[in-house]
Amino acid sequence: MSATVAPTPLAAKQDMQVYEGVLELMGELFFATLEPGNRYVTKPLILNTALYYALGYARGSYVNGATGRRSKRQQPTYVEDTAAFADEIYVSVARPITPLRFTTENANARGDDYVQRNQPEKQMNSPTGKIGTRKQIQPGAKFRFFVLAFNGAVPDLPVYVRVGKKRTKALIEWNRLPVRRHAGSFLMNHPVLVDDLVSMPIGDIRFSRMIPFDVIEQGRFEGPYCAFTCTDGEEVCLPADLQFLRRWRA
Repeated sequence: MSATVAPTPLAAKQDMQVYEGVLELMGELFFATLEPGNRYVTKPLILNTALYYALGYARGSYVNGATGRRSKRQQPTYVEDTAAFADEIYVSVARPITPLRFTTENANARGDDYVQRNQPEKQMNSPTGKIGTRKQIQPGAKFRFFVLAFNGAVPDLPVYVRVGKKRTKALIEWNRLPVRRHAGSFLMNHPVLVDDLVSMPIGDIRFSRMIPFDVIEQGRFEGPYCAFTCTDGEEVCLPADLQFLRRWRA
């Protein structure tokens, strides 16, 4: 994969609007972000791959088909499912803005066969596993993300959504933020997918490996960017030419 991809006309659009979403969990949140052995770990980020579907900006099957006759690995269709909104809306990754509480549960769902194996002979197509532990985030946690609307229209901003493997209910408080557009050197201080960027940071990078896409949580860039002030006073800068899975569409 090349370090840069060609920018699109998104960067030239001047009527961009920014909406701050503060998502509060109403139940336990579980994603199989990491799967070391029989442990299933939820990392403290909600990827925009989930938020596009939760907000209704992507349409697709809840369960995708297997990639082949000999494999049960699924092949998501993120690019196809978001084609109608890719040039109009960008949704960022959500990061926590309150301290998180984690719990770990044991999962031990075995069949009723007389002889049972601790380790199955083949990989089961289950995100929660049959035997193991899962680490999840407790209710009450708050996450912040942003919806960038490039065409000036007000996008759908649902108050309640469901996220995670358990379809956890979450409440979203929305606020429209005045946006300032600049160009030059800036520090991106809110996480985005690596595949959403035109170019890689030139310094001050903080990186997080996730499934299915890696995240850059912070990085210094050169180029056009937008800046806005959140409701709690935090100043956020994001590249102005973000696009969901840009590198997959190039």
